[in-house]
Amino acid sequence: MDTQSLITAAKARFKHQEAKLYLQEKYQNKLTIASQGGYWTITPEWLAYLQTCPDTTIILDNYNNPVQVNSAELLQQAKLIYESTMVQWLAEWKILESLR
Repeated sequence: MDTQSLITAAKARFKHQEAKLYLQEKYQNKLTIASQGGYWTITPEWLAYLQTCPDTTIILDNYNNPVQVNSAELLQQAKLIYESTMVQWLAEWKILESLR
């Protein structure tokens, strides 16, 4: 390999990593929910925790405020947001990977 092809390959890898980070930031920001007087970031761990809670429980939001919530309702809303966001993220990621 000559120097020019090495430089071209390195630039392509850098642009790919940069695009992956952009996608991550774009979709991480969409994984939030404001409901029942609180504001939460939706993660797989948070969804799993909500599944174990009784119907009415008190949980801390992103600002460390205790909020009494209907966990079943909050879980249903959060799952919808999480699943739709992940479908969109996956679609864009597949396009990015195909360009590689």
